[in-house]
Amino acid sequence: MKSSFVTAESVRFSYASTLALDGVSFEVGQGEFFSLVGPNGGGKSTLFKIFATLLQPDTGSVTFDGKCIVREAHAIRKEIGVTFQHPSLDLKLTVHENLKHHGHFYGLKGAVLADRIDSLLSILGLISRSNERCESLSGGLKRRVEVAKSLIHQPKILLLDEPTTGLDPVARKNLWEYVRLLQKEQGLTVLCTTHLMEEAEASDRMALIHKGKLIAKGTPSALRSEIGSQVVSIKTQSPLEMERHLQETLNLSGGRLVDNEIRFEGSMTENELLKLFSVAGEKADSVTVGRPTLEDFFVARTGLAWEGA
Repeated sequence: MKSSFVTAESVRFSYASTLALDGVSFEVGQGEFFSLVGPNGGGKSTLFKIFATLLQPDTGSVTFDGKCIVREAHAIRKEIGVTFQHPSLDLKLTVHENLKHHGHFYGLKGAVLADRIDSLLSILGLISRSNERCESLSGGLKRRVEVAKSLIHQPKILLLDEPTTGLDPVARKNLWEYVRLLQKEQGLTVLCTTHLMEEAEASDRMALIHKGKLIAKGTPSALRSEIGSQVVSIKTQSPLEMERHLQETLNLSGGRLVDNEIRFEGSMTENELLKLFSVAGEKADSVTVGRPTLEDFFVARTGLAWEGA
């Protein structure tokens, strides 16, 4: 990991009697693309609000480039760009007007503001849309304008809260390509929340949050490798009966039972797989084998099916 830029240490936060964050700790390196990943309701949006200086932790600490998020919130706000999950564009204004007026909030004007607007429009592929009202743009283009707004004051870190919500797969892919380009060209540190594992796969590193707790952190490849090189999944309407059947016929046990699915993590030989397909095939709805995914890792750590949406 590059030198630490963002540090969360033992962060706890409660809404009345509901504990939303329970001692969360991790670091984000300077210039890193870091994802906070977890099912909806798991605590990642609360943590995001703390990073955005909208909430203060009950206990624990968060620092940005050595600055305390509680004592130095005003200074930190000058160094962060935030794209919230819910849109914040003035739809009756053009793309250029949205960026211009947002720049005014940061005291920008004249040639400096004009140059920054032109640069962001170019990087985010919005030059041809500059004079269009935002109400006429597609969802993907609106999100790009949101990102441009959050970068107008040249922040050191970009915070993105579920930025691809409501976007189709193509628009989602395009948005991440533009964000990666910004990260590379400007040395930007990016911290985003997402409930989509395929988005987390593109991160440099990630933290997996569930029920307010940090259950894992690391690179996507390192987390996947923790459960071996292979996952065998048997879906059936009678999982307990299938477990007994596999034990009696193949002396095979140790599978993980998740809803109507039995999962074997690790590695089986070709011969073992052929026997398993033969024995389980007639009684199973499906038998699949594949390389571990981040969803498989979540299942292995929590014993629960991934329900990110």
